[in-house]
Amino acid sequence: MSTLAIVDINDPSHIRTVNLGLFGLFGFPDDLTVGPDGLIYLAMDGGDIVRVDPDRHAACILASGMFGSTSVRFGAGTGWDPQALYSTDLFGTVRKLTPTAG
Repeated sequence: MSTLAIVDINDPSHIRTVNLGLFGLFGFPDDLTVGPDGLIYLAMDGGDIVRVDPDRHAACILASGMFGSTSVRFGAGTGWDPQALYSTDLFGTVRKLTPTAG
């Protein structure tokens, strides 16, 4: 069962946890990023890209079927859409995802 630990950098003794197993996710988190919305985005090695709201203890699958997902990042720099989430996988594929509020 995967657990996400959230450590407050201003007070490292303040740690919150979110049990990812509660969401029925397949695989294990390989990488994560925090979006401009303050939510956490996970690349799951089983093929899901997941958005986690730790305050609400809620998660949703943004995309699935992308086995071997290794990384997620929001666009930054010339040519990269800052509103899009980009994922990569073990095969070198880069995918552009456009998360919506929810």
